[in-house]
Amino acid sequence: MFKQTLLSIALILSVSQPAFAATKKKKTTVKTEAPAAAAPVPAIEQSNTSSSSSNGWTPSASFGLGSIGSNFNLGVMGSYMTDVTLQNTSFKAGVKTGFLLGTGDVGTWVIPVMGSATYAFPNGGSLSPYIGVDLGIGIAHAVETNVKFAALIYPGAMITDKIYAELPFGSMSGGFIIFPSVGMRF
Repeated sequence: MFKQTLLSIALILSVSQPAFAATKKKKTTVKTEAPAAAAPVPAIEQSNTSSSSSNGWTPSASFGLGSIGSNFNLGVMGSYMTDVTLQNTSFKAGVKTGFLLGTGDVGTWVIPVMGSATYAFPNGGSLSPYIGVDLGIGIAHAVETNVKFAALIYPGAMITDKIYAELPFGSMSGGFIIFPSVGMRF
């Protein structure tokens, strides 16, 4: 069992390795307009965000403390998201995983593997609020290892252009989860 846990941690670290090679983001916006002779067509906005992977995907990592069922957990989560712009509405879609360690019982842990989507609310202030949804599975180990459905809703806010805070809650590995966390986009 120790070898499986060690292998899982090594896999998570190797997948999230590009997240730690942060480079400055560059955002390019291109607007196209309808020709003068044609009927009016609304402008289409295309957004291309460059990240350390230079393909428009943005890695992020967060640290949280929370509870799954009645067990206190601490852990790290990593995500890899890309911008999806639809009629000037800012969505992000991608994948999320992590490692949540239970502090009550030795050897209790959860590895979530989920698809993720967020919607950023239009805001002119210093905080940029958003809401997100994660759906997938949670690989959990307490007495034995099991795989169960995972679904999270997470309200959050970008505090700066890189730092964010979230309050994920929902169902993870058969128990209710609430997992306040702070993180950084690279």
